[in-house]
Amino acid sequence: MTTGLLLGGCQSSNDGWTTETIGSAGTPGAARPTTQSPPPRSGAIDLDVLERSRLREQALSVLENAALSEWALLRANALEGMSNVPTRVEPFVRTGLADENLGVRYSAAMVAGRLRLKETAPLVRPLLRDHDGSVRIAAMYALTRFGESVDLTPVSEALMRGSVRERKVAAFVLGELGERSAVPLLLDASRRLQSSDADVLPATEIRLLRLQIGEALAKLGDESARNAIRAALYPAATEELEASVLAAQILGEIRDADAAAELVRLVTRIAPGTTEHPDPMRRIYLYPKELRLAAARSLAQLGYPDGWYVGLQYARDPQPAVRAQVAFVLSETRRNEDVKILERMLGDEDEIVRVSAAAGLLKVLEGSDRRGR
Repeated sequence: MTTGLLLGGCQSSNDGWTTETIGSAGTPGAARPTTQSPPPRSGAIDLDVLERSRLREQALSVLENAALSEWALLRANALEGMSNVPTRVEPFVRTGLADENLGVRYSAAMVAGRLRLKETAPLVRPLLRDHDGSVRIAAMYALTRFGESVDLTPVSEALMRGSVRERKVAAFVLGELGERSAVPLLLDASRRLQSSDADVLPATEIRLLRLQIGEALAKLGDESARNAIRAALYPAATEELEASVLAAQILGEIRDADAAAELVRLVTRIAPGTTEHPDPMRRIYLYPKELRLAAARSLAQLGYPDGWYVGLQYARDPQPAVRAQVAFVLSETRRNEDVKILERMLGDEDEIVRVSAAAGLLKVLEGSDRRGR
């Protein structure tokens, strides 16, 4: 995003983001860097060894229990959460690769590939014949990451003719593997969503799929894809909110520093006709909480952690999905106070929130910056 848009998108307020502070996270008066690299974080957590160890084991206990749950979604999320500690997650990955639920098998294969758990290869190979296409693609991803020779033609075919889920997984895998030769294929798949597929797929699914194809293209160096993702940030109708939230998340994942101004606008813009209260926690904001949380998280990933207050604002929201999103934000803003909130959230009444908090806590403690959804 241009400097002009940067200045136009930031509101003069006491919420930590002004036209001066966007240059260096939390440092008033700093100039915006001329490179794409994120600026240094403003501070780091300060915990002694014993406290770190206690919190780590507490978080791992939550995740290990979740990995044994009868609820498949919880098992899958637990694998993702434990991926910040490879030595602890591997036994659960092995179990997950043979899970009866396709979502768990998919997550297990993706985690195995992301962490290059090569010893799991004998358990991954049978998944190349799994009855579910997304699991087969995940197995191809894992084995490729292990250094094995894998025919990725089925991934390309899934991108063009698979189910919506298979297309999303195929696009993500091609982006993660750095397959630059896949750029023309991804562009063709995106064009098809505007023509032949437009009459077949629901509009909501088309929006989400185009964004995930755009994410893959951006990872492979297509700068125009970044512009398309930014363009999806502002929902014109309720049914577009999910796509806007995804766009905000993607911009953090691909480290699009030029999107910072737009993300700040989403976080700080107050509703028309309302006053700008000195306390940002008490303002009435224009954009939905889900979108503000996604934007705050991505800004933290870009090196601007001043959006911690957005997480705090919704930490006790009645909706479990929102509280889980809060955990994702605090795992990126990473203040000592955020660690305390995440620890409290380990006792949340909702299981998904507890798992999200545990995953966030591990990410902070392990200093992980791994990507993946």
